[in-house]
Amino acid sequence: MIPTGLYLAYYGWFALRVQEGRVTSDPIVSFFESIQNNAQSWISDVGPVRLGLIMTVLIGAALTMAYLLRRPSTPDRHDVSVS
Repeated sequence: MIPTGLYLAYYGWFALRVQEGRVTSDPIVSFFESIQNNAQSWISDVGPVRLGLIMTVLIGAALTMAYLLRRPSTPDRHDVSVS
């Protein structure tokens, strides 16, 4: 979260400089805008339905694994100790 907050603060500073007319572009902002544009193009190319299905499968697999790993194991009936 710290890198995101730092970028947000930097972008805000950049936006203020643009409003004042001191700058028109910035290499750091341009870099992250290109990443955003590439991600947006990829999502558009894949399609929302296919992306939704992929995410459903991934989330379902993660939930199934979490359930199976947290489920308590049943005690072995032969391993009962008598005091």
